[in-house]
Amino acid sequence: HVSVPILPNDPKKDYNPSLPFGGKGAETMANSLSIASRTGVPLRELHTISDNDPVWDHVSYYLASLCSNMILLVSPERIVLSGGVMQRHILFPKIRKHVKELLNGYVSDPKILTDQIDNYIVPSKYENNIGLIGALVLAQEAYNKKN
Repeated sequence: HVSVPILPNDPKKDYNPSLPFGGKGAETMANSLSIASRTGVPLRELHTISDNDPVWDHVSYYLASLCSNMILLVSPERIVLSGGVMQRHILFPKIRKHVKELLNGYVSDPKILTDQIDNYIVPSKYENNIGLIGALVLAQEAYNKKN
């Protein structure tokens, strides 16, 4: 879990304070439960939320904060995002925009400062199957080590 700064205009800035970081972790602030809580839309109906709903600005900000922390801590070659919430592809341009704003030129890498960021923060080519694929790769590696 990674603690993130809270948007002042976030209607759920005190979301689930019993969780780590007082509920202010990136995963908590951007997950489907928090989206449902912010919008009043039941979990099974999240797909009905308009791409123009302000909730996506909140979600993208928290995910951009997570990406910015990763960039500053480990300088990854690429950031690949996947999962249920990331099926909403309008999040990617918003996340990239927020990353540039949050880093504010501190990292002088062209792949972050320019349009190359479109190839730096990307969806998984395996879409929402990446968890299963990763588990299979780990199982194959463990099998290969034993044999």
